[in-house]
Amino acid sequence: MTEVRLPDGRVVKAPDNATREQIIEFVQSQGLVQPQEPDRSLFRRADDFVRSLAEGATLGFADEIAAGLNTVTGLGSGDLSENLAAERERDRAIPTSTRLAGNVIGGLAVPGGAARTIPGAIGRGAGFGGVAGFGAGEGGLEQRLETARTGALTGGAVGGGLGAASRAISPRVSPDVVRLQAEGVRPTAGQITGSAGSAIEQRAASLPILGDAIRTGRTRALNDFNRAAINQAVRGSGVQLPRNAEMGRKAIASVEKQLGNRFEDILSRIPRVRADSQFADDVRSATEIANRQTEGGRGVFDQALSDLIDVVSKAERSRGAITGKEASRLVTNLRTRADSFRNAPDPLRRDIAQPLDDLREAFEDLLSRSTTPENAQALQNVRRAWAGFSRIRDASTRAGSKDGIFTPAALKAAARSADRSVGRGRFARGDALLQELAEDAERVLGNTVPDSGTAERVMQGALGTSALFDPVTTGLAAGGAGVLSLPFTRPGQALTQGALTGRQSLPFRATSEAVRRVLPGASIGAAQEQARRR
Repeated sequence: MTEVRLPDGRVVKAPDNATREQIIEFVQSQGLVQPQEPDRSLFRRADDFVRSLAEGATLGFADEIAAGLNTVTGLGSGDLSENLAAERERDRAIPTSTRLAGNVIGGLAVPGGAARTIPGAIGRGAGFGGVAGFGAGEGGLEQRLETARTGALTGGAVGGGLGAASRAISPRVSPDVVRLQAEGVRPTAGQITGSAGSAIEQRAASLPILGDAIRTGRTRALNDFNRAAINQAVRGSGVQLPRNAEMGRKAIASVEKQLGNRFEDILSRIPRVRADSQFADDVRSATEIANRQTEGGRGVFDQALSDLIDVVSKAERSRGAITGKEASRLVTNLRTRADSFRNAPDPLRRDIAQPLDDLREAFEDLLSRSTTPENAQALQNVRRAWAGFSRIRDASTRAGSKDGIFTPAALKAAARSADRSVGRGRFARGDALLQELAEDAERVLGNTVPDSGTAERVMQGALGTSALFDPVTTGLAAGGAGVLSLPFTRPGQALTQGALTGRQSLPFRATSEAVRRVLPGASIGAAQEQARRR
């Protein structure tokens, strides 16, 4: 037996070869000494928290660092291994809640801790957890590698959970989707979530029942884009596409008629038109440009110039009077001729489009100078609307478009073709008319008009055949497909869009960012706790 002297002078006998911890436990079990409560003074609690902060900031190696400093400076009570054991014993006395809180906050100092994607969060969490698990491990290399492996698994799980929580609080939405929504476009769930989600959605479009719903949802998004493009083109002109208007050729014809009527109405309020020196200079400049072109379209230009001079001369003979219909017909003819040459397959004939445009603009500028500032501004708005609408009309006839419904790629090509700046500089800078909307839609919606569903009809036939042999399973499959189709209905698409994009305000984004930022500390803390339990 081993004799142990207590603080009050008494001597008790403990079993031989007992460790210090076993002797203390034996004495306490005999009721000779009451267990002492750990020191929870304010200073001690602050020290516990600071130590926990250091653990988070150093990926769990604060005890090794402290033990090394104590050994070098002589502040410790022994060699490196003894000082490390003392530091770890000190760490074990820190309450779990304090340790985890300090780890999380200290982890904020770790650079590159936050991840943008859930796979990235899993990977970083596993990395932080693996390093912290290695640092918290005791014993040789083999034991430490085992705790590192456990720490990596724990950290990866924590990282994945935090990444998913961050996305759930405020789902990431590309600026393209946000801008499209502002224009009234309603993408499907797959289109909102990005290229991976859109690819999955496209593959599912070949399935029976569900495929038809997906194509319907995507067609609805494409129609929204067409409506948004037309409304953006004519914005400010006083022309508006009806909310429930059918997209395609009917919508284009309707807007064209409205713009023509609006143009004629403004022109009818111009009291008199008389050619001035500016008009003469503008016509002369257009003619000089035409003279430098080939003979391919020169006859068309000469005829257009003759028509213009006739209308203006007639107005002057009648004391400046000109009807809105006459002016509108002339402008329309000039624009139509220019558009036909601008898209000609022969590049030598395309050159004549510019001087034809210059003639039209010379006449429109003359009309603006011949009326009141209010009328001039209204005329300018309609001219801008015609410029945008000409791109819409061009897009509706390009490859990939169907029945007047155009794709984002078609509108983008039309915007590029109509850019008259030097070297198509506006398009190169990304600020050509309707270009941003077309490119946003191209990235989000893609460039295909949903097909007629031939593959789906084949699969539906197979589904009908299988129903003859296994009606229960077939019915369950059809019912499941019907449930999955709900997000692609009109109300379902609106609800899905709200769920995915409706939490973009500052409070949601700030909370989501905070959850992402605690990933390093949370992974480190969880990995260390797991290692301590081994």
